[in-house]
Amino acid sequence: MTKDGINFTHRTIKALPLGKGSNERIVPLLPIVKSAIDDYIESCPYSAANNRYLFLNKWGNELKNYSYRIIIKKIREENNFSDNITPHSFRHSCATHLLNNNGGLREIQELLGHSSIISTQRYTEVSSTRLLSVYAKAHPRS
Repeated sequence: MTKDGINFTHRTIKALPLGKGSNERIVPLLPIVKSAIDDYIESCPYSAANNRYLFLNKWGNELKNYSYRIIIKKIREENNFSDNITPHSFRHSCATHLLNNNGGLREIQELLGHSSIISTQRYTEVSSTRLLSVYAKAHPRS
């Protein structure tokens, strides 16, 4: 599948719909994720070649943003997960995890599709706060 929405060539996916400000998002693609996507495409009753979107609804149309929120809400309710689990919290958690594991701020900026590094620097504040908290709990003289 190489239409507008999905490009598997350089081990990435170009994400659609575009984000705020119509920013394009290029997402790294791990081999295990690529395999799961291949399985999904194979089992999907709609032709991937005729569609520019990866995830489709039961009528074969693109899933809209609200559809993802509904799906996550259903999973949350079925598993008694916190109401704080949202599509945006996945995005925030991923960026924070990358930063906490030596991800570069510029790379995270590109992944998130931020036009300004200032937007991305928010995550450093969260990371620093968490680091100080862990230090305070672990260090005997804190």
